[in-house]
Amino acid sequence: MTHPPQPANTEPFDDPRLAAIYDDDNPTGPDHDFFRRLADETGASSIIDLGCGTGLLTATLGREGRRVVGIDPAAAMLEQARRKFGAERVGGTTAPRRSRRPPAPTS
Repeated sequence: MTHPPQPANTEPFDDPRLAAIYDDDNPTGPDHDFFRRLADETGASSIIDLGCGTGLLTATLGREGRRVVGIDPAAAMLEQARRKFGAERVGGTTAPRRSRRPPAPTS
């Protein structure tokens, strides 16, 4: 039996108080170093950061000649992202909160 996709529970991340302190508990680290290095080594000119949260990684990916867009379902997280240094080089948008069911296969 298959179950339909459930909507993402983003409510806690829409709380501006949590978004304001999120980076304190989730600092930059080796994972961010990896993605920055990968972007540089591959010469990425466009990057979409899905689930960008507060934009801690996203803002550091932006540079001359590179288009970066952060997407997150929580508006409060994106508001924090827009306040980061370097955020002026990054576009951001909220994603739909509900997953859409994929189309049924045709036979």
